[in-house]
Amino acid sequence: MVLLVLLPGYTSCIRDELLPCPPLSIRFAVADKNYDNIAAIAALGLDTVRPAGLPFGSYVGTLYYQLQDCATGETVVLQRLHRVSGTDTLATCRDIPAELPFGRYVITIWGNLPDSLTAADTFDPASLRLHPEAIEGVDVYLAADTVDYDYDRADFTIGLHRVKGKLVVQARQLPDSVRWSDKTVDNISAGVTATFDYSGATEVYTERAWAQVDSVVSHTYLAPSAGGEPSAVEVHFYDDPARAEPVLTPRTAEVQLRRNEVAVVRYDYLRELGEFRVYVLVGEAWEEVHGMGLD
Repeated sequence: MVLLVLLPGYTSCIRDELLPCPPLSIRFAVADKNYDNIAAIAALGLDTVRPAGLPFGSYVGTLYYQLQDCATGETVVLQRLHRVSGTDTLATCRDIPAELPFGRYVITIWGNLPDSLTAADTFDPASLRLHPEAIEGVDVYLAADTVDYDYDRADFTIGLHRVKGKLVVQARQLPDSVRWSDKTVDNISAGVTATFDYSGATEVYTERAWAQVDSVVSHTYLAPSAGGEPSAVEVHFYDDPARAEPVLTPRTAEVQLRRNEVAVVRYDYLRELGEFRVYVLVGEAWEEVHGMGLD
């Protein structure tokens, strides 16, 4: 018979007390600080590269998020729209209950939403209409992730990604009397879910006015083109703020709008001929538009 003897100084391998649960900590980062092709756009002087080390609020000014228990669907944290302040490069998920048990949770975060959208209790964090009323809207950010919270995993950092892209329109050498325009872009994705699934199609209408300048540049936040098909850009120029009758109408251009990318259309007015040359930026090269196609 073998006797097991515990020598002085040795202890049992079984804990007398369990350690307290490490508190769940979730922080938010900005994954898309610049557009994917911003270097090419900045080289043309049509946009600027933003520094990477700015405070979180310099990129994403407002946050709305919820944390739900995957097993029960219960919302354990709901932070309605609030402004981001401070100089930190990360934002913190606030008001996580100290007694929150280990488990699997899903968090959904929206950034840069307007007050008007989330003020009502009917706002659904699972999906968002991107261009209601056919308007441009804002530069929306989104993240959704699953958090497996246990003894070994209690600290999480989740990156927010940009939902829309941007359309830059440049017009050069316009007549001095032409200082107003409007623009319609069709086949724009109408909605997006919290898992970045785009759906539907709509069009967006914008108006611009400017002082007498040689080159006019406008920037418009637009969701990706719907269904993988290009979007048609139709622009009219006016010499009257009422925009009753266009005086110049260049040919329609087609562009492929993508998430977190900049698309560019350029209109060069040839005064001696009284007509436009229309170009679309493809990569780092200008392609001339003939009819609805590129040359």
